Amino acid sequence: MIRLMIHQLRRRAGRTLALLAAVTLASTGFCVLTGATSAARLQAVGVVQANYRSAYDILVRPAGSRSDLERERGLLRPNFLSGQFGGISTAQWRAVEAVDGVAVAAPVAMVGYLSVDLGMTVDLTDRVDRTARQQLLRLSPETLADQGLTRSPGTPALVYVTRNRLVPVRALNDARRTYVYADGTELPDREVSRRCPAALFAPLEVLPDGRRELVCDALRDDATSPLAQQVRAFQLAADGTFRDASVLTRGRPLPTLRALRVQLPVRFSLLAAAVDPDREARLSGLDRAVTSGRYLRAGERPVPSGGEHSVPLVPLVAVDRLATDERVRVQVRELAEPARVRAGSAPPSLAAISADAGTAQRPQTRGLGSLYADWLRSTESERRAWVDVDDLVTVGAPAYQRDGDALRVRVTDPPARLKTPSDTERFSVLARDTALRQVTSGDSRLDRESTVAGTLVGTVDPERAVQGQPSGGAPMETFVPPRLTGADETSTDALGGRPLLPNSSITGYVATPPHLLANLASLPDLLRGADPAQNARPLSAVRVRVAGIHAFDATARERVRVVAEEIAVRTGLDVDIVVGASGTRQTLVLPAGQFGRPQLTLDELWTRKGVATVIVEAVDRKSTILLVMVLVACVLFVGNAVSAAVRDRHRELAILACHAWPASRLAALVLGEAAAIGTLAGVAAALLTMPVAAAAGITVPWSRPVLAVVVALALTLAAALVPALRAARTYPAAALHPATAAVTGRPRRQRTVWSMAVAGARRMPGRTALAALSLAIAIAASTVALAVDVVFTGRIVGTVLGDGVSLTVRGVDRFLVMGLVFFGVAGVVDVLYLGIRERASEYALLRATGWSEPDVGRLVAGEGVVIGVLGGVAGGLAGLLAISVFVGAVTLGTIAVAVAAALAGALLAAVAGTVTAVLLGRMPAAQLADQ
Repeated sequence: MIRLMIHQLRRRAGRTLALLAAVTLASTGFCVLTGATSAARLQAVGVVQANYRSAYDILVRPAGSRSDLERERGLLRPNFLSGQFGGISTAQWRAVEAVDGVAVAAPVAMVGYLSVDLGMTVDLTDRVDRTARQQLLRLSPETLADQGLTRSPGTPALVYVTRNRLVPVRALNDARRTYVYADGTELPDREVSRRCPAALFAPLEVLPDGRRELVCDALRDDATSPLAQQVRAFQLAADGTFRDASVLTRGRPLPTLRALRVQLPVRFSLLAAAVDPDREARLSGLDRAVTSGRYLRAGERPVPSGGEHSVPLVPLVAVDRLATDERVRVQVRELAEPARVRAGSAPPSLAAISADAGTAQRPQTRGLGSLYADWLRSTESERRAWVDVDDLVTVGAPAYQRDGDALRVRVTDPPARLKTPSDTERFSVLARDTALRQVTSGDSRLDRESTVAGTLVGTVDPERAVQGQPSGGAPMETFVPPRLTGADETSTDALGGRPLLPNSSITGYVATPPHLLANLASLPDLLRGADPAQNARPLSAVRVRVAGIHAFDATARERVRVVAEEIAVRTGLDVDIVVGASGTRQTLVLPAGQFGRPQLTLDELWTRKGVATVIVEAVDRKSTILLVMVLVACVLFVGNAVSAAVRDRHRELAILACHAWPASRLAALVLGEAAAIGTLAGVAAALLTMPVAAAAGITVPWSRPVLAVVVALALTLAAALVPALRAARTYPAAALHPATAAVTGRPRRQRTVWSMAVAGARRMPGRTALAALSLAIAIAASTVALAVDVVFTGRIVGTVLGDGVSLTVRGVDRFLVMGLVFFGVAGVVDVLYLGIRERASEYALLRATGWSEPDVGRLVAGEGVVIGVLGGVAGGLAGLLAISVFVGAVTLGTIAVAVAAALAGALLAAVAGTVTAVLLGRMPAAQLADQ
């Protein structure tokens, strides 16, 4: 039987080679292209459980920025950007913005914390005893925060009021190293420093006996102390007005003051950020929240300040309120011995002055929110008022550890720069409180090249931007402060039933949202001299709003997932889907502070991400389906060829049946021939797989060539199964019947070539249907691929069985569609050529009765057109139906694509028929009669 199989393969060498080529092509393509069907996919785990949409749908952060808690439990703390400084480059932001489906991609760059002096003015006019010759008042500030639980004393200040004449310093003579006073008196700076070690501009007091003594304008405990208590010296004139003498006059007269007001430093660290004004306006509506001045302009660049030491002036917009309950209370005491601030032969004793309890007067209290409002008004009203940007500090996010169902905030060790009392002069008196955030960078930029200043152009109220959004949603807004409330009775009572709000400590747990906003054009100046890594990747996050989201259905969720996936693939950043995220109460344990705040158990509104995302390597199901369709088309092609061979050999098989060959042996003969072809094709595919994959740039494992043999053998055996069963049913009398089917029913006269072509196609309905099916598969795949590329600009998002699904066409998919078209056309050619061989006598008769070669060619081509119309129409309708089910509608564009694909199918079949007709025309009538 083996020699018989070899003989049959060699006898029909042309068909054998065609089958070998087809199976080799399909097997090689399968083994190579399976390496290209894997693609990076953003896998969404979970469902949207809340009908809530914040200002953005997708949050893009630097790679690796997700905390362990976020990865494990899907929880995101509020105001999370307060600890994220840089990590995304502007090129990555542009790549996010270029993703199809992105409506708005608004970047935000957290620049750092900027310490500003809000200043508290204390009015002492009514505290002055106008009958006393001298009076010394001590102002003792105390900062109260955390609903009064935190109380931190500040550095006292002294106010000296005298009715004696005060002579201020007019100039400093560097050449002679002397202090030059307004009346011409000169004192060596060595003498002034000996008598007033901390002095800056110590005035002279003229005593009634004519003596002159220095009034020290600053006092220290000792020469090494970093802190000094300031002493302001005022002269009470006979008309009841005051003169401030603790200044450098530079030859100008002292101004007359009708009231005695002293300003104490009150520092608060404001978080500065940079945004793209236009995109931020489209995303959050911040341009509609302007309360004074104007909004930022996208193209506005910093301008030089002018003068001898010109610095860039960055336009800033400030939030119009400070979300804090922090306040400063100033206790005023009158001391018994005012003359102690005068320097006689020895420096004044600060210890002796501090030991004087004095007489307490009514304290004055101001909230930092009120001081901040005053600071904004004064900064906006003064045309040349600047905000110095000389000391930007960045801090990290808080860390947690599990404490039952709660999270305990970890205490961190603050850097050395926050451990000394002098830090209160740069930051705030709370700088030395228990540190719950780590300072990550920040050094004073005192060199002239790094000095930057800001100028306020307007204020905004972020609450206006979030008005009208659904309540109870996730706390995802960038400019809204977090709120913590007591989680147990003890903590609630300690807070007085009020929330815990941010304070002036940069290392505290409750951080403020951004309060100073610049545009992205100012980032190079704001980050001048800062951390190089932050300069290279200045953006902290990109908030993305997806286009076309109107309802929270499966299609919308898939649309968001598709955009998020594309962003992750293009940028490699951490991408999170936040649409539908919900707020959840998270219990926290806040450690006790150093200034009286006890340990608190608090509830904070966190974000529970409704959808967890992870980038995985997943098989593209669409590409896999197309690959399987190619294999099916190959099976149809091979099956048709083997079936034709069985039909062509029906007399031979019948003779073998007459010689007592059993049905199993007849089937084995057909399957053996197919197995031989499959084995040879598999070996060829195995040899071709690795070189073709390397040339295409596709990585495949070394085990893949073995798969090529298996695939080729499985293809041919599957294709030969039905013909083998048909061969097994061959009976001896079949040798007397022709291979072609007889015309059933009443004969009808065919008057045209086209009607004869239709009749010819109907003669072999199974074979015609097989060729039409193969072509229809190709046309359906082509319709879908063209619709995605042309009508839907590269991507369709729809639903299948209620699940959101997206469809894109990649390069490998286009190659697979081309393979389907190849096998579809090859199937048509094969069917027509087999028809010529089986009906050769009929064509010879037509030629003998006067039909010309073109007439016979049109008949063959006509049968190809019939198959093409059947396959094209069926494939176009199938593709159109698939698209309509997918997107839920039929558009004119998809109809046009389906019609074009169907016409292309018919045209390709006509070309296939023409090629077959040309082959027929080259065969002489005698050869046809012998077939």
